[in-house]
Formats: sequence, structure tokens, C-alpha cells
Amino acid sequence: MQKLLTNKLFYGKFAYKVNLLMRGSNYIELYGLNKLIHAISKRQIVIGAKIDSVSLISIGHFLLELEGTYKTRIEHNELNVYFDNKNDYANFVQRFKVLVNIVYEPQNDNIELFLKDNNKKVIRTSLPSNLYRYKVYFKIMPINDGENIVKWAENNTKVRLNKGPRKSLLKTLYPNAYLYVEDQPTLTLCRLIGGQNISRIEEYVLTSEV
Repeated sequence: MQKLLTNKLFYGKFAYKVNLLMRGSNYIELYGLNKLIHAISKRQIVIGAKIDSVSLISIGHFLLELEGTYKTRIEHNELNVYFDNKNDYANFVQRFKVLVNIVYEPQNDNIELFLKDNNKKVIRTSLPSNLYRYKVYFKIMPINDGENIVKWAENNTKVRLNKGPRKSLLKTLYPNAYLYVEDQPTLTLCRLIGGQNISRIEEYVLTSEV
């Protein structure tokens, strides 16, 4: 089991994430937990090599009995479970550790509290290029808007543009792009130029500053 640090909240809410390798986890997405448990119990799903029915039922019952909130996300035969409660997370990992592949958790309680109070901030040990405090993400945008942002970024020493954006094959839209921004005054300019094309802004905070 690999343990990694949570540097920002998952989905803006969850401090803990557990990744499990489990056959048949896609059935959770197809049925939902309650219906899946019922379908397996009544043998409405063919039990075979492609489904770990015992684990699915156990995990389903565990999650449905939690007091804290959680979220599941399925990727092929991988089940990701997100928790906002430390005890729920720890109990889940202990019970299903045979299936657990990777876990994410905050470095300590202080960082967890900070992230929950600042769900748009990202904890880092150092700033990107030791300079940039902000990361600005853009939506897919009209090509003229994209070209204006690129031109501004290329002429501003306090901004770093990612290798995109580049024109799409349709020649009418720019694909998703992001900028690194050094300071607050430059971020204000970026907001004015980007306008409604900005999808979100993240602020980096050093671990030593928490």
C-alpha cells in the first residue's frame, strides 16, 4: 500500500482518498450501493471471476453505515473512495487493506484543518519555479479570447503559460489551458483579461506557512 500526502481537498471537500483494486467495482456505478447489495444477494447479477461479490457487499454495508460523508468514483476495476472523516477513513483502510492500493491523507491535523478552511488552496513544499503563487485554469474558449490571453502572457514576466493553449483542429476554439501567476497584482490583471473564460484559480501555500 502506497501512502501519499493530500495537498488539496478532493472535490473541494474530502481530505482522504483510498484507491482499491477490485473486480466488479464498476457495478457500484451501474446500480448504486443499495441496489447492488440487493442484486447480489438475490443473485440477479451473475457471480463469477469478473466480480468480487463478497468485497462489494462488505464495502457497500460499511459505507452505508457511516456517519460522515463519502464519495465513490470508478475507473475500470479501480474504486476510489473519498472521506471527510479521519476515523471513517482509518477504519475503512484497516478493514479492507488487502484491497487497498494507494491512500492519500494530510500530513498532520493542522494541515487538514487548514485545507478544510481554505478549500481552494494547495499545500506545497515549494512554489512552482520558486516564484508562482497562483495557478489560473481556463475553459475551452473562443479562439480570439485564447489568442489575447496568450499574447498577454508572453509579454508579462510575472506569468508563465503552459505549453498550450494551442488551436484545436476545428480552428475555432482553444482547448483547456492554465497560467502560473507570480503575485496578487498580476492575478488581478489576469482576472480582467481572462474574465468569464477563467474556470478556477488555485493559490499555493507553503507547508512552512501553515
